Amino acid sequence: MNNLEATVFVYRHKTTKEIRCEYGELDETHYDHIVTLEPRLYIQFHYDDQEKFALLCEKLGMEGYGSLAIAAAIRQ
Repeated sequence: MNNLEATVFVYRHKTTKEIRCEYGELDETHYDHIVTLEPRLYIQFHYDDQEKFALLCEKLGMEGYGSLAIAAAIRQ
C-alpha cells in the first residue's frame, strides 16, 4: 500500500539542474518532474545494492578487468 503523504516527488530545475525532493508537487514552470519515489519500496529494492556492487567490482578485478571497465559495468 502506498502512503501518499510519505511519497517523495523529485524535480530538476530547468536552468540550474538543481535536484529538489518534495513531499508534494512543485511548480513545474521552473522544474521538471523526474521521478516519484515511495521510500519504503525504494529501500526494499536497493538496500543490498552496495554489497552487490562491491562483489561485482571484486569479481571483475580478479578477472583482470581495469578500473574503466569496472566503472562502465557499474553504470549499466
